[in-house]
Amino acid sequence: MAKGLKAPDDAIVLLCDDNWGDVTRLPNASERKRKGGWGMYYHVDYVGAPRNSKFLNATPIQNMWEQLHLTYEYGVDKLWVLNVGDLKPMEYPINMFLSMAWNPRRFNAGNLLDHTREFCAQQFGEAHAGEAARLLNLCCKLNGRSTAEMLDAGTYNLDKGEWDEVVAEYTELEAEALELYTRLRPDQHDAYRELILFPIQAMANLHRMYRAQAMNNRLYEAGNPDANVWADRCERFFRRDSALCAQYNNELAGGKWRGMMMQKHIGYTSWNDDFPHDIMPRVYRMAAGGQGGYVFEGSDGVVSIEAEHYFCKRDAKEACWTNIPHMGRTLGAMALMPYTKPTDGAELTYKFGGIGGVKTVKVHVVVKSTLDFQVKGGMTYEVSLDGGDAVSVNFNSRLNENPENVHSVYYPTVARRVVESTVTLPVGPDSLHTLTLRPKDPGIVFEKVVVDAGGYVPQFLFGKESGKRVAADRR
Repeated sequence: MAKGLKAPDDAIVLLCDDNWGDVTRLPNASERKRKGGWGMYYHVDYVGAPRNSKFLNATPIQNMWEQLHLTYEYGVDKLWVLNVGDLKPMEYPINMFLSMAWNPRRFNAGNLLDHTREFCAQQFGEAHAGEAARLLNLCCKLNGRSTAEMLDAGTYNLDKGEWDEVVAEYTELEAEALELYTRLRPDQHDAYRELILFPIQAMANLHRMYRAQAMNNRLYEAGNPDANVWADRCERFFRRDSALCAQYNNELAGGKWRGMMMQKHIGYTSWNDDFPHDIMPRVYRMAAGGQGGYVFEGSDGVVSIEAEHYFCKRDAKEACWTNIPHMGRTLGAMALMPYTKPTDGAELTYKFGGIGGVKTVKVHVVVKSTLDFQVKGGMTYEVSLDGGDAVSVNFNSRLNENPENVHSVYYPTVARRVVESTVTLPVGPDSLHTLTLRPKDPGIVFEKVVVDAGGYVPQFLFGKESGKRVAADRR
């Protein structure tokens, strides 16, 4: 009609949405008088630009109600048609669409979620209807921010903390959904997983995967060796996506819904899904750690370095530096082993820049809360900066049950499993600085080093590893 077509007066004119749930045109007051009336063709599932939307329901409850309410207010009341190619994941929006079509004025902005609650009561009983409805509403809301097919590493702003915020929302929602699952009867489990738990878990996992990709790409560009950690996570989440879908296809209801979760949703580069299978997001890996050569640039007056990311190391005559993955609060730790051999000559060296304009820095050295097992009055290591005089640190002389230590020092320290010691050292004139740690006793386990040039704020995890691994010509 917009192009001049004159439809017979007794024919229903079918309008449509934009394929994403917003109506494109409604009749004006004069047009609403025509005898044949008006209809609406509406989507909750879509094949087309900019990307297909077929994997999971991504229609927020409020969006559908608001646009169908608008549609009805403008006299479009003769025929409503719903486009829904993938029936199983769209069970709830189908139900809601049909409820609205049957009685468009029943629900309003104030009682809209009564529909969700009634739907959940039918499936899970009155006792769990309220919580199930809350979870279903939030699932539709969060999934509606971006379809699985549209989601990628750039969807949320990494620098502004959006990725962390959204992943935390999904993590909390998934935990709550699992908690309700444990309270349902066994005969309700399949329906619950189909309608609520799987859509939450699948989308939570996808958000974790793309956040991991974003972190990997960013850290790799910065030369930060933690890029490999995030690459591993991205791959793990990618595999979990397949496992979740396989579980749905083969285990739910004894395999009744086999094939329902086979829609491709990872790897789109154009509008369609003309690729053979889901594609692992691209991640990058740095050369294997543990070989040294790391040089860090400080940021905002702080350089935070994992112990295993040294520039170079020197072993003792009979003891070698050993990396202990996952030791401590963050990445891992370094220790001389065997523990029974002398430490003479052993050292770890760290190089960093980016702290110009200061004459001294505070160096925070974090070690495991090893006790004075030789009972010699404490264990020591030395810290030196830019070739200056070494400062000796006795980190555990008070980690004992003497009356003056037991409650004030010993228990509070060992319960937190680390000892943080701070020394103030003069800074040399060069832009690139060299920090050296030398254990003077066996059994000392180094976990992290933080150089504070005025910007460090005390943190339980001692800050994220800052700066980057720079080019070899800086070494």
